Amino acid sequence: MAQLSTLGIIAHAMKKITTIGTIAAILVVISFLCWRHLATFNDDEIRSNLAGKWVGQYSPSVLFTIRQDGSYTSEKTEPSGKIITQEGIFRIEDGYMISTVTKYDGTTLPVPAVSRNRVIRADVHEIVINDVGNVRRVLRKDTP
Repeated sequence: MAQLSTLGIIAHAMKKITTIGTIAAILVVISFLCWRHLATFNDDEIRSNLAGKWVGQYSPSVLFTIRQDGSYTSEKTEPSGKIITQEGIFRIEDGYMISTVTKYDGTTLPVPAVSRNRVIRADVHEIVINDVGNVRRVLRKDTP
């Protein structure tokens, strides 16, 4: 009789160990996925994807043309139809996109003007940054 009760205890313990192991494995997978999602992107990786035409997914929409050396031009069409252009240089440094505006037509903004925005996510198709005031901005690639 003692052997049967011992077998029942062992079976019960094995079920608990299996359940705990499964939960631990699921937690490891979820932790990895969260870590990958929140990981800071490599500056070189972001830089290599930067060249091309990008459309700002906010109003009013902005079209950026970024060259391989990081220099850019942009066009923003105001609701009135007025087009504001600017030129400058983008740098990627420590997970931030740093823009130095060197020429700004259509406004009285003093140049050079520098802004620093945290890169949240970046790949060949999309860049997501936190702008001034912690506003999330999305840029989508218009051309390859």
